[in-house]
Amino acid sequence: MSEDYILRDIQREREYQDTQWGGLEHDSQHDKEDWVRLISEYAGKALSASHPDEYRTRLVQVGALSVAAIRVHDRRVGE
Repeated sequence: MSEDYILRDIQREREYQDTQWGGLEHDSQHDKEDWVRLISEYAGKALSASHPDEYRTRLVQVGALSVAAIRVHDRRVGE
């Protein structure tokens, strides 16, 4: 079974986050501590989710935040 739909869901969430928060310009303002804190916060929300759909939604958000953190890291290392 292909799991491409998971990556598509993470990409859609990433696009939503970019629209909501301002994309690269906003993301670049965060340091690694910020990213780890945000990812941990959303992982904690997944842990405390009372419904399977909420659990999955939070995990997708964690995935999208992780993608953003990796992109910022890679840009900084490449500078």
